[in-house]
Amino acid sequence: MASEIKGPKKLTIIHSADWHVCDDFFKDAQNCLNFLVSQAQEIRPDLIVISGDTYNQRQIRQESAAARLVFETVRELAAIAPVVILIGTPSHDGQAPELLRGINEKHPVWIEGAANNLIVYRAENGQTAISHPGPDQNDGFIPIAFISCVPAFTKQHFSSNSDLATSDMEIATALASIFAQFGVTANEIHRKVRYQSPGNPIPHILLGHWSIGGAFIHTTQAITGLDIEIAREHVEMARADLV
Repeated sequence: MASEIKGPKKLTIIHSADWHVCDDFFKDAQNCLNFLVSQAQEIRPDLIVISGDTYNQRQIRQESAAARLVFETVRELAAIAPVVILIGTPSHDGQAPELLRGINEKHPVWIEGAANNLIVYRAENGQTAISHPGPDQNDGFIPIAFISCVPAFTKQHFSSNSDLATSDMEIATALASIFAQFGVTANEIHRKVRYQSPGNPIPHILLGHWSIGGAFIHTTQAITGLDIEIAREHVEMARADLV
């Protein structure tokens, strides 16, 4: 999916997710990812984001055809634009995307496995950088996007000795705090950017690997029975321009 955020300067994003690359369905994955790369080469986006479950199994051999396909695809994408990849569900990605940190291309590849904020920068010569928000650590670079990353949550992320009902309430409270803090940080970043670079606001992008409880995946089929219930109210707390 390609999205455009319009403002003083247009930002073009290619968003992809759930590749689930594996040897069993290798040819299908290869055809899809070849198409993705060809679209990126044609569109020339400013940013490419992949929202988790890049692999279909967490134990993947580096020398396998599936691992090589993912590596080559991400390398080709990083030749076009900076790439941000979320780590997906433990049963699929595990820590396998960490293998992609070693890619050395024109643009950076950032692997995020925790709830964190990122800023994407671009210099006048086209060079790009990605980092956590910090004090002027990218001199000469202009911020082009602020990203709040929310990888897949499991109940193991929220350890508790309470009973199930209390635990669910604690998880809901913790989630609300995480998303609300994203909104607060976004406001701080926007104020800083407006001060340092007037007339150049940057979009706040909420990037996640989760499902919204009650969302419809078919005209008559709503999502139920989620391990962690992400609600619309949580998403709204982040005050994002694009989700």
